[in-house]
Amino acid sequence: MTSEPLLDRALAALAPGLAVRRAEARLRLAALRNATAAYDGASRGHRTQGRKIGSTSADGEALTSLRRLRDVARDMERNNPYAQRGLSVIPTNVVGTGIVPSVIGAGDRSKKKLEGLIKAHLETTAVDFDGRQTYAGLQFTAVRALARDGEVLAVRYTPKASAGLPVPFQVRLLEADYLDDGKTGPEGDGYCVQGIEFDAQGRRIAYWLFEEHPGAVSSNVRRSQRSKRVPAADVAHLYRVDRPGQSRGVPWLAPAMMTLWDLKDYEEAELVRQKVAACFAAFETDPTAASSIGGAINGTTKAASPVDVLEPGMIHKMAPGHTISFASPPQVQGYADYIRMNLRKVASSLGVPFNEIASDDSQENFASSRRGYLVFQRLIEVWRWQAVIPQFCDPVGRWFLEAATVPLGGPPRGAMLDHTPPRRELISPKEEVPMMRDMIRSGLMTRSETLRSLGYEPEAVEAEFKSENERADKAELSFDSDGRRPATGPVVQQPETQP
Repeated sequence: MTSEPLLDRALAALAPGLAVRRAEARLRLAALRNATAAYDGASRGHRTQGRKIGSTSADGEALTSLRRLRDVARDMERNNPYAQRGLSVIPTNVVGTGIVPSVIGAGDRSKKKLEGLIKAHLETTAVDFDGRQTYAGLQFTAVRALARDGEVLAVRYTPKASAGLPVPFQVRLLEADYLDDGKTGPEGDGYCVQGIEFDAQGRRIAYWLFEEHPGAVSSNVRRSQRSKRVPAADVAHLYRVDRPGQSRGVPWLAPAMMTLWDLKDYEEAELVRQKVAACFAAFETDPTAASSIGGAINGTTKAASPVDVLEPGMIHKMAPGHTISFASPPQVQGYADYIRMNLRKVASSLGVPFNEIASDDSQENFASSRRGYLVFQRLIEVWRWQAVIPQFCDPVGRWFLEAATVPLGGPPRGAMLDHTPPRRELISPKEEVPMMRDMIRSGLMTRSETLRSLGYEPEAVEAEFKSENERADKAELSFDSDGRRPATGPVVQQPETQP
């Protein structure tokens, strides 16, 4: 007798097509269960109970958590020295003294004029809407906000001609709080996601921004704020894209927030333990003070007063016949190892070396330190060229060239702004400089590429070399740095000898 269910046999007789689909669905379900069971991480047992695992999109995950994450990250920056140090290390290495703009693709005359405008506008506080920072300072503040808040906004403003600026445009940095995250849903022919407006094809076309910070205490802030629509062409939105389709950035401290909280609680608990250990006192019993027993029982003498507070070095006299047992003072064990282990988690969350956060090189040697530094430098290059330069520096460069048409009297043909990161510090110049020289001579690297990797503009360096050589020739001077005159002296051709 077959074990096939009665329903399946009936369906096979009356509706063969439906029976086949039912059997296929059963087979697929069985295969799915077997595949799920093959991965421990996908299992649903007692080991995975209580874990919050969802199938939401990147924007769905951040919808209800982003504001709280920013508030926690800012609180940790204010009150936690490890978080403050880690968040300051990132802009210090990514931006440093500034990612320098340079003009490419323009004629000599236009290039010279644009370089003058760069010095007069971008290298002064005229570029800042608040009038406090240069272009390099805006970069530093933006990258710090990127790591702390997960994102930052730069908005283009066009001041009046009466402002007398060398180039009629300014940049204003706005925290992510200015985005009206309540704007989510259909909007016109497109839709909004947490204050960002998209068209029907999914392209960004506008940002909905508040005129004032929602948490400001200024008297100008109205109780019922309304956001204003700003075209996307006037906004540079800087954030790290961790998932495809991600519209907003997440604070980089998010994976380490619980670790930092637990670490702070642990340090406070150890501090209390040591305070208690320092407060153990001596209790003196006087067997000759028999007359004080009655008073001690009645609570009329100082000797019978209860001990409510322990103080360091305290000596408390007890009534005759009373004894006291001393507890063992608490000992600190594994404190340094626990702190070091958790700081490594924080460093991993931010992507910075452990010794940069802990200011501890005690367990590092030159080889391990150099290896960690090189890995960190790769991360810095990724952050620069995949986020900071394309999302912040390039938009500001376009705004500068568009506004430069006013002082230039027309658009500079073919002109573009290129950006050169700050000079990379050499760990061991004695070893690295000869290596770069050999790579240039063997054709594995160009001089321009080497200069750019060190943070120099190749054309500016070559022009400076040319100017120095011309001055030296005019003064009839010779230096070893002049490649036309080798340090070993001029090469003399020897006459051929007759056999």
